[in-house]
Amino acid sequence: MKKATSDYILLVASLFLFGYTALRASLLSFTYDESWTYVCYVQHGFTTFKGYVAGDTNNHLLNTWLMQLSVKIFGKSEFVLRLPNVLAHLLFLVYSAKLVRNFKTPLFIISAFLLLNTNPFLLDFFSLARGYGISMGLVMVSIYCAYCYIVGSTKIHSFLSVLFASFAVLAYFSLINYLLILATLLLLIGLYRTFKDEAIAPQFKGLVMLWNSAIVASPLSSLFFIIPVMINLKMVGSMNFGGTNGFWNDTVVYLINHTLYDITRSDLGVALQVFVIVSLAVSLLLIGYGIIKREAINQHLFLMFLFVILLLSFVANYIQFHLMHIPYPVGRYGLIYFVLFTFLVLFLINYLHDKSPKVVRYVFSALTFLSIVNFSCNANLSHVHDWHTETDTREVMKFIAENKKELIPGKSRISIGVSFQWHSDAVFYKAFNNYDHLNVEKEYYTWHQLNDYYYIDKNELSKLPDISYEIIKEYPLSNTLLILNTQKWKTKVIYNQALSFEEPNNTGNSTELAHSGNNSSKTNVENPYSIGFSYIINDSITNRIAIAQFDCMLFVNTLEHPGFTVIEFGNQNSNHYNNIDLKNYLKKVSEWTPVSMSVYLPLDITIDNTIKAYYWNPGGSDAFTDDISFKITIYEKSI
Repeated sequence: MKKATSDYILLVASLFLFGYTALRASLLSFTYDESWTYVCYVQHGFTTFKGYVAGDTNNHLLNTWLMQLSVKIFGKSEFVLRLPNVLAHLLFLVYSAKLVRNFKTPLFIISAFLLLNTNPFLLDFFSLARGYGISMGLVMVSIYCAYCYIVGSTKIHSFLSVLFASFAVLAYFSLINYLLILATLLLLIGLYRTFKDEAIAPQFKGLVMLWNSAIVASPLSSLFFIIPVMINLKMVGSMNFGGTNGFWNDTVVYLINHTLYDITRSDLGVALQVFVIVSLAVSLLLIGYGIIKREAINQHLFLMFLFVILLLSFVANYIQFHLMHIPYPVGRYGLIYFVLFTFLVLFLINYLHDKSPKVVRYVFSALTFLSIVNFSCNANLSHVHDWHTETDTREVMKFIAENKKELIPGKSRISIGVSFQWHSDAVFYKAFNNYDHLNVEKEYYTWHQLNDYYYIDKNELSKLPDISYEIIKEYPLSNTLLILNTQKWKTKVIYNQALSFEEPNNTGNSTELAHSGNNSSKTNVENPYSIGFSYIINDSITNRIAIAQFDCMLFVNTLEHPGFTVIEFGNQNSNHYNNIDLKNYLKKVSEWTPVSMSVYLPLDITIDNTIKAYYWNPGGSDAFTDDISFKITIYEKSI
């Protein structure tokens, strides 16, 4: 086979694989972590952390920034949000092809490329709006540049390798071990080469070493930003995700099982574990042999380079677990190990090919065949491995939004109770698609009797409250049910109050603007709380199913920080707040807009509690409320 033919096959394979991930990026329903990233960070224009909470490791910074940039350039769509990772797949494909083209035979080049690029678990992350795909694309460029430096001594590639690795860390913080190990090894290689370079005058070698080292290490300046962020995340318990059963079980075995995706054959997993052990042992023996035979160490330095990175990465994870209590990387957290180990195997086979070509050819062919079969068995357009049940949320939310039902009296929106696993996805689709007439209830209201719909795991059916209901649709792939609440209710309004700012005893605090009459309630940085309502709980509400509803007309001058409508209830010891972030609700500025919110009151609310309803404007820009009203409705089943 000619080199031109192998190049053509690489091109065709790359286009196929890129088309596969791009198509999945447009078809797959958004997953929990993607949805969380959008709802908590992207839609609010996140730039950097101003405070830290336990879930903030979900914010893969470079991914978040690129998602925002992508939306600004191309507009808002799910594919656009995932576009940075789709483009990162191009980086992975191009630079893996460029690297494997250095192998000896066309057949070996094609097989090496397929072995690197047909892992279905790795491919998942080039179709998702997460930092993993971006980081792996950047790591591939980094490895290619490191290879070019080690075999060709071009100093610019040493700098570029560290630069792309530092960008990869911004996409996923756990790659800091790879960055530090890579930079240290490249610096040591550079110092050694400068020391041995007879073309440099001895009196200038120290200066040259210092200059070259400064250039190569300059991308490490990003650590002045990254390390404080990581320390703060560790302090709030946001780096406690991973395994505690040892590196082999948590990282190696876990990654092997995830690579097999939906194939659950334990014998195949054990065989791959043996293969990992044998590959590492043979690599170690060859490196030892290379140290004795100096010709070999120069010829196969990159094999040693990869082995040392893998070894030191393991040592770093071991130390971090035992001294810093950071768990071992599991599954997608350890994707870097798949890339590094696969390259180790490729360069090992490339070396052994000259020693025993027939045996090596059979082994390599079997590995490539297994990888292609694994991809073929697991390729799909419906789900990804780590969120395999989150396949139907987009369809569910679209169905509910388009099939509007009559509201239960006293409710301002259709309410949906969603199980934890799909809750973030449902919140994303409500915000992203502007389903303003829907309300995804907070998780502690998932099973409330007055929810209009329930989207739940099929095994949770017994948790439904004692109501009449109809199963609208069953989703076999996600094992979920969409359920309609058909219960009939009798209602009684026990409190209904409207404020007219035109009355002599309640004139509001502003005559600048008004929706009706001449007065309204003005809020700004000096006075962030509007005139509102306060209701003291009595026996008519306790242990009753009840809804509190707050309505007003609102006039804001900005959509950046337009404020919140709030219904709170509590006593002197504790308060419970429910709010609507109007940034996700308002569409226009400088005009009066009706705003409505309703919340369920807890069954265990007691008579020492007070319910308050108001508009809160912490953003500081002037805002006005008018025609505000508040009512409380109690519900009883209609026989």
